[in-house]
Amino acid sequence: MEETTAASHVIEIPDDPDKVFIAAEWIGQGKIYPAIPPAHVEAQLKAVLEVPFIPRKHIVPHGLPVIELLQQNLPSQSAAFMTIKAQKWFHHDSPTDAMDHAKTTEMLLRRPVPPVQVLRMLQDTIGQAWLDGKQSIVDWSVNDGRDRLPLWSLTFWIDVGGAIRGQGKWSSCEHWITAETNSVGPMGRSTMDRAHTLLHTLPWNTPIRSPAVSTTTLELTRMLGNDWMSDELINMMFEQLASRVRLQTELTTRVVVAPLAFSEAVKRLTKATTYSPADAPLLRMYEELVYDGGRTTIYCPVHVRGNHWVAVEIDFLSRTFACGDSLEYSDALPLDFTAKLQRWFRARFGGPFKYLGNSLRHGIQQDHNSCGICTVNTVAHATLGDLLWEPARRSEERAQWFCALVEAYCFPGARASIPVQEAEMSSLHQILNPEMSVTLALGDHNFPDLATRLEIAAQADLPSHDTNVYASEASDAAANDINSLIDEGVVDSIPEDEIHGLTDLELGTSSDAMSAYDDSVAADDCASLDAMDILDTNDTNDTDLAILTSDLGDGGLSGSVKRKRADSAVVMVSKHLKTAPSADETHGVIGIGRSSVAARNNRTAAREGTFVVSQKRYDNWRDKILAQDPEAQFKAELDPSIVWHSHCQEWRRVKEPYDASRFVAHVQACKGPKKTKTRGGKDTVNKALMGTRR
Repeated sequence: MEETTAASHVIEIPDDPDKVFIAAEWIGQGKIYPAIPPAHVEAQLKAVLEVPFIPRKHIVPHGLPVIELLQQNLPSQSAAFMTIKAQKWFHHDSPTDAMDHAKTTEMLLRRPVPPVQVLRMLQDTIGQAWLDGKQSIVDWSVNDGRDRLPLWSLTFWIDVGGAIRGQGKWSSCEHWITAETNSVGPMGRSTMDRAHTLLHTLPWNTPIRSPAVSTTTLELTRMLGNDWMSDELINMMFEQLASRVRLQTELTTRVVVAPLAFSEAVKRLTKATTYSPADAPLLRMYEELVYDGGRTTIYCPVHVRGNHWVAVEIDFLSRTFACGDSLEYSDALPLDFTAKLQRWFRARFGGPFKYLGNSLRHGIQQDHNSCGICTVNTVAHATLGDLLWEPARRSEERAQWFCALVEAYCFPGARASIPVQEAEMSSLHQILNPEMSVTLALGDHNFPDLATRLEIAAQADLPSHDTNVYASEASDAAANDINSLIDEGVVDSIPEDEIHGLTDLELGTSSDAMSAYDDSVAADDCASLDAMDILDTNDTNDTDLAILTSDLGDGGLSGSVKRKRADSAVVMVSKHLKTAPSADETHGVIGIGRSSVAARNNRTAAREGTFVVSQKRYDNWRDKILAQDPEAQFKAELDPSIVWHSHCQEWRRVKEPYDASRFVAHVQACKGPKKTKTRGGKDTVNKALMGTRR
């Protein structure tokens, strides 16, 4: 029998906010750095890695204007390939001149910052090194590794390294503006001058947030040069194009300009998709725009073959769809995408629709990096009548879009800058299924109330649990090792940033946009080192720091920010849930009998990741379960804490490893499979014209 999906709610890991870190219990005790460290352990590591005041003054603020960043005298960063293993970079010795921060800072500024791959390796291993009692870092690139540097040097290197690479990128932009100013006409020179003027006030690396965008101003460097357009830039340009369309009364009532999230939702369709508000939430919303909102045309970008952008038009009146491909490929839209699009048309619009091929009017690019600009221009020409893109205006249009995005997103009061409530998002993700979580993470400028819509759909789709069972499941969540849940497929993934207690918002991996991960993207475009959300090293706040202290990979695309956000959305682990008290807590003294101690030890071992399954006890537990439900299913890996109940067809988590009492109670109270709730509604679109809505 094929395994069903996990329960719809996400397991949360409670933590004691008042617990104090005691070094003697953790340091040098042979412990493994936890996959999800307790709050007091994580806080202590943050304190250890916090850069002191004196060296902090040498870290470039992320809000510094670009021109001032270019004037900074920064150390170099080594590009050497080093094969020294991680453990060799840490030492038990105390740091040299540990309390003389000025001398340590001078020492750090005189030497090059270690290579990107070394910093990434140190970031991944510093938690374990700290628990092992290592007190210093050994820099093997200088003085044969004789110096002992404080652990906070890693944070210093990451921040300074980010500024070094940022300086290099913005310097290239300034040189590009200067060179192109001499090769364009009068109008182009005016645009180039305007772009250069903005560099005097534009912060070099501060957040850019909107419903479909989560990146920093550093991503805008891709506009001023020959770089390929990332998904973040595509989403920003399409959002601005949608704003222009909404200002045209005759267009806004019939035309929808969608972001990348729309085509990505199409790519995620499967034969099993039911197209319910919970199963295909974003497509359901666009369906409502057509049926209830009277929209007749949708335009969107599509990322194809892992390295190319194409514009798509869907006309619901003529029941056709077409694309505009600036490279004139004969198979502009991959068969897999058109097949899934037709699947949606058949299921919801009485399709199929006629495919008109590469018939949208579009510019023809003569290079390998203008497809993004051409894709936006194709839609702008079709909707607003903009001039078609031409190679002669290539540089001018890049500069124009740079100015437009800076003015729309990057200054106080910018109309598109919408703050993201991370705490609220995290709480909402706990009740969303994976498809909903991905939809929320990607965002869509056409649905500013997206979070509310998804919450309503999720609440309608939640299974009906016995109240007491549901509460006790939450209270016992801490008794389960989250890593085993990943291995067994109960949850999809936990991002590396949460595993190591460090924020992991990548600013440097390929932008193949969610479902189109492609190995063909150049390796140098995939290199990245993630920001460490470990301290406030300059004048940015904690949220800024989580996004800004990174970009340790050269040439990377910020599209990975969105993908990482989407991946993380599948499973969000809350470490601060106030859970219901356990039976021991509500009945006075904690049990001291053998069974109580054994059960408590099992919970502790599961929580700390040291639980080892006993084959004999597992077999006994399995027999007890089968006695209650002969058709019960178990995970392929031995996990005596979760079982699939054949009556309700759900995975049920037991109280603790080898416990069968909760499952017995569930069997007695189980009312069978949950009923799918559907929403009625009157069709407002002519069915003869649009097909039958199902």
